[in-house]
Amino acid sequence: MAILKRLIIMFMPVLLAGCYEDFTPKTFTTPVLCLNSLITAGQPIVVNVSHTWLYSDGNTNSEHKVSDATVTVYANGKIVDSGYLPAQGDKIKIEAESPTYGKADAEVTVPRAVIPVKLRVHPELTAAHKAESDEPLEMSANISFNISFEMDLADDTEVVNYYKVSHTGFFHSGNLYDEDDPWGWPSPPYSDFNPGSLKYEAEPIFSEHIGVFESIMGGDSYGFTFFTDRQFSGSEYTLHLRFLDCSYMVRSEKWDEEFLDCGYVITLHTVSKSYYDWANYLWQRDNGPLEEMGQIGLGEPLWGYSNVSTGAGVVAAEASVSFTVNLDEFLGKAISELK
Repeated sequence: MAILKRLIIMFMPVLLAGCYEDFTPKTFTTPVLCLNSLITAGQPIVVNVSHTWLYSDGNTNSEHKVSDATVTVYANGKIVDSGYLPAQGDKIKIEAESPTYGKADAEVTVPRAVIPVKLRVHPELTAAHKAESDEPLEMSANISFNISFEMDLADDTEVVNYYKVSHTGFFHSGNLYDEDDPWGWPSPPYSDFNPGSLKYEAEPIFSEHIGVFESIMGGDSYGFTFFTDRQFSGSEYTLHLRFLDCSYMVRSEKWDEEFLDCGYVITLHTVSKSYYDWANYLWQRDNGPLEEMGQIGLGEPLWGYSNVSTGAGVVAAEASVSFTVNLDEFLGKAISELK
């Protein structure tokens, strides 16, 4: 009998090894409506209505859109139509109702754009030389530089402001690339511009959301240009934007002022708290240590952010002001000194 007991114990792993099979666990969560909208002052409101789904159902939002939902938009308590353009300070409420997935609603106030007191520009030439060419070129240069922007902000103590900074570069391109040689350079005249890379650590306020623990664990502000006014409430603050490894090139047989039409568009967005909280959640999910600790069982799971009544989706708002900085004088001087 003792031998029989030992044999049963020995064969138990073999018996258990054959007990695995794929199955879909039963869930007790009913799909609900999900609302997403970024409301921009002066632009029509677009609302994306979908529903929640299981992770195993796929993660493409377009596959889960709700076609039977009725969406109603209120501005300052009154129903508005699709032609309504939200204004700064408007209180927007979005309601959606679906016979299949029920109801959902969210509210947000369109923030007021904050106009900086002053914007200062400091370009710094790092290298400049003429390009080698078989043709006589009156306007020919490869220019490398760094550039810094200082933006003075004055804070209003009556409201808590949330901000985001973005930028784009522009230039006069000239001729298109040769269709027979798409990887080669086009024939003169033409120009090209690389606005460089933003040095996030040059502006400490971009990392104000990073605590001591996150910092010790290697968290940084790379890719994050959101911030608040809590460090300069009721006073002024100078925002520093520094771009490194910028470059400009031009090839032209004759001097053409159009090719000096080159520079940056710097935009200061005033965003709603929901927009800021959503961006903060994304940073925690993608760059913070809490998400990793939750995945390995050393902390609580990091729950997604939502300001919709169903807990699914984000309704945010923004207003912005943009500044165009043309580098024509800086570039023209650098090119002239190469003649």
